[in-house]
Amino acid sequence: MNWQTRDKQRDKDNSANNLPKMVNPILIVEDQESSAVVLKEKIVKEWNVDVHIASTLADAKELLKKHRREYLLAICDLNLPDAPDGQILDLMDKAEVKSIALTGAFGPKTRESLNKQLLVDYVLKDAVNSHNYIVNLVGRIYKNQFIKVLIADDSKSALAILKDKMVLLNFQVFTAENGADALQILEQNQDIRLVLTDYEMPQMDGFEFTVKARELLRKDQLAIIGLSSSNQADLGSMFIKSGANDFLAKPYSFEELFSRINMNIDSLEHLDFINELANKDTLTKLYNRRYFFADGFKMFSEAYLTENKYTVAMFDVDFFKKINDTYGHDAGDEVLIRFSSLLNEKLGSHLIARIGGEEFAAVIKSGGSDAGVKLLEDFRQAVHDMIIPWSGDDIRITVSVGAVTGLNEGLDQMLKTADMNLYKAKRTGRNQVIAS
Repeated sequence: MNWQTRDKQRDKDNSANNLPKMVNPILIVEDQESSAVVLKEKIVKEWNVDVHIASTLADAKELLKKHRREYLLAICDLNLPDAPDGQILDLMDKAEVKSIALTGAFGPKTRESLNKQLLVDYVLKDAVNSHNYIVNLVGRIYKNQFIKVLIADDSKSALAILKDKMVLLNFQVFTAENGADALQILEQNQDIRLVLTDYEMPQMDGFEFTVKARELLRKDQLAIIGLSSSNQADLGSMFIKSGANDFLAKPYSFEELFSRINMNIDSLEHLDFINELANKDTLTKLYNRRYFFADGFKMFSEAYLTENKYTVAMFDVDFFKKINDTYGHDAGDEVLIRFSSLLNEKLGSHLIARIGGEEFAAVIKSGGSDAGVKLLEDFRQAVHDMIIPWSGDDIRITVSVGAVTGLNEGLDQMLKTADMNLYKAKRTGRNQVIAS
């Protein structure tokens, strides 16, 4: 998987703005009605998801009969009128529903009751930040289903335990029993976001794996957490110096590991958001002019080595000012959004960007002029056929396209040629592709 495919896949899978709507409901089992209602309102506001409330064990059973296979997870008070000793967690285990425990106190008895197969985490009810923590945790469990995790450990038992825990947290999980196999998996799946790697492994240890992994992916692309049972004092610092983001000494609690995982994944998502602000057009969510030129030049640098040919294209929405004047700027924005969505649908596997206003550009790995022009002509026809409903009217648009296929001229010169062809397309009737 090359850099361009990897970045596009990561944008598709991991951008918070592109995540599918949360369709699986949440179950709250809480006998204090006011607390349950407040928590429900916070979850609904943040994640726009259906939330069901049960105040007793019996009520929870009835809801599970109807929705057992649907729930993303359940948030359960351990002290219910008909289940005062945490029996609600046994019910969730039996129903195979992941759960978060709500408890008023934490001690040895509580810890024993929390030893359940599908318990994700526990929260002290009276803690100042308890509701916010739960709301964030709901989102974390939801988003984890779109995140790939790699575990590397030569101990089969340790590997199995870690895998079960990562599946409990809703991750997509890959496993390897040595660093060499882990590196091969990472090379083949460069959209993996998190690696948990042991230090002592055959063929390639955790340090060497981490160094080689960093040659593939930067810290803002992949989080690596080193793990070790060795009592060597400098292991943590050595892992960090090798390129790891974090380190945990064995034995560790699952609660601590979960906290470190959340912290590192949250950091990656914040960096994703910052990168999106820097690289994406706010309105259309396509790449912006800066990203287009930076990565377009990279593509051409690689192409000189492989002798691949590219089709460079410039697009202009015909009579766009007339749309703004007739329907207003909100309608113009909607047209650009719909146009961009169609462009991404038809040419999203290539480099596409909004250059400015109603102008767009693309670098298409076509192999030849005929193939590139056919893709552009198919897109032009799709734009022609598109209907954009607006305030009772149907807005129709067309697009003019200028293109050129080659390699030796370089991106700058090819863009100039494509722009000249675009001018010809607009001057000679619009709604057409002119290529050279």
